[in-house]
Amino acid sequence: MVTAHAIVRYVERGMGYDLTDIRREAAADIAPTVDVAIVKRLCALGFDIAAIVDTHILTPTVRAAIACGAIGARIGPRLYAVIKDGHVVTVAPSTMTAERSPPRPVSVHSPHLRTGRRRSNALAPGRRHKDRMLREMAIEAGGDT
Repeated sequence: MVTAHAIVRYVERGMGYDLTDIRREAAADIAPTVDVAIVKRLCALGFDIAAIVDTHILTPTVRAAIACGAIGARIGPRLYAVIKDGHVVTVAPSTMTAERSPPRPVSVHSPHLRTGRRRSNALAPGRRHKDRMLREMAIEAGGDT
């Protein structure tokens, strides 16, 4: 129900251990994956993997989410268990915490909103406005248009 990758990610992200040295050593081991070799090395170092899985990863919330067919569940204030086909495949940082980055500002694509100009013909320096101004100047000068 829990993959080796999820266990490794929980030890790194949830428990705060740096596994870079163990990962480097485990790369030379003969195992199906590097994560399986890391879990074997963690067992040899005295980590109780079964207790970690039962108490920290497969919480009642995660078990209920697996039973319901969900794709993920929170396992702590900052962690999220990703579920695929009834197995916890990884443990990711939760995006549902208060530590989220602030929303990006909305960009304005319309040119009249960027410049602050209005689009009405009376205010916009368009062709109609120029033609009307030329007609008004001609009438004022005494010409008949």
